[in-house]
Amino acid sequence: MVEYVCARYAKAARRADVVGVRRDRFRAERSLAAYQQLRSAAQAAECWEAERVAALAALRKDARRECGGWYGGPVLIDALLGDGDVDAAWREAAGLADDQQWEQLADMSRETHPAGALAVYLRLVEQLKERSATVPTSASAAVACP
Repeated sequence: MVEYVCARYAKAARRADVVGVRRDRFRAERSLAAYQQLRSAAQAAECWEAERVAALAALRKDARRECGGWYGGPVLIDALLGDGDVDAAWREAAGLADDQQWEQLADMSRETHPAGALAVYLRLVEQLKERSATVPTSASAAVACP
């Protein structure tokens, strides 16, 4: 229904109404997809900066309360990364981001935050080493399980 209404409003050049519907949808479902759709509508209506401030405030509140999205870390980090706001993502990531978000953040900021990116990569490598040390190799598993 949301898609239908937005398509009708867009066809009638009612950009502000599209933003209103997308904003309401985002308030009801704070997902990355809803954020991206709000961003797209608000950019078309040339009001993204104001909408972004409110949307990020809501995502910050969610992140502090929940600490994770449906699939991993908070939507806030994904939204900031999607916006290309790497500096803000670095500020918000501590204590919130999951490993996948940290890796994406490091990938996006190797040039601007090389020391931070390296620290992330080293931590992720250490985690992989720890996990692999506890997983038996196929040869030792074959010996252990005749």
